[in-house]
Amino acid sequence: MICITVARYDYYVVDGLGLPIEIMVWTNLSYLAVYFISIAFWVKITKKVGASKAFLYALTIGVIVAPFYLLFAWSFLPLLLIGMVGGISSGGVGVVFTAAYSEAIDNATVQSGKREETSYVGLLRFVTATAILWQVLIFLIVATITGYNPNIDYDYSKGIVPSQAARIGLNMQISVIPAVISLIAGLIYYKYNDITIEVALENKKKLLEMGL
Repeated sequence: MICITVARYDYYVVDGLGLPIEIMVWTNLSYLAVYFISIAFWVKITKKVGASKAFLYALTIGVIVAPFYLLFAWSFLPLLLIGMVGGISSGGVGVVFTAAYSEAIDNATVQSGKREETSYVGLLRFVTATAILWQVLIFLIVATITGYNPNIDYDYSKGIVPSQAARIGLNMQISVIPAVISLIAGLIYYKYNDITIEVALENKKKLLEMGL
């Protein structure tokens, strides 16, 4: 979700809103500020409820925030404020993912009786690498459907603006589309992940007993 949102953010600011690219300095700084400030909060939540639940909480915030982009983020100030709230979600995903990933490896090790980190790291790297491909495909599909042409030098002051459909399409790439992907991922994670904080602690004890 984060990769898709960040990749399309500049197109939306410049072509979707007609704002200068320099505006992104403020949106990015405010987003990153909230991101880093929220780290302490997410660490505390993770210790209290476990990485699995904390990860779902972070994804849920992101999904809830997404419609506000589509409804209200059509000028600088709403974009700035909504982006800051989105930074809370991204901070949670960024921080908690590592803990959830480690818990998943521990759980698999207890079940199989052997360490297989290499296989999991390889799979994670493959999925991460394909994110770039998905960015391009989503951008191409949405641009084709909405008629957006990134090669045109749009200038709002001269009346050279993208169509409303194109602007909505750019907005959807930082709002609805990442939210749908996160929602699907969250539902899959909720259905198949049964590692509670109790299970995670028990797994650590078993690993010590197994000498792994």
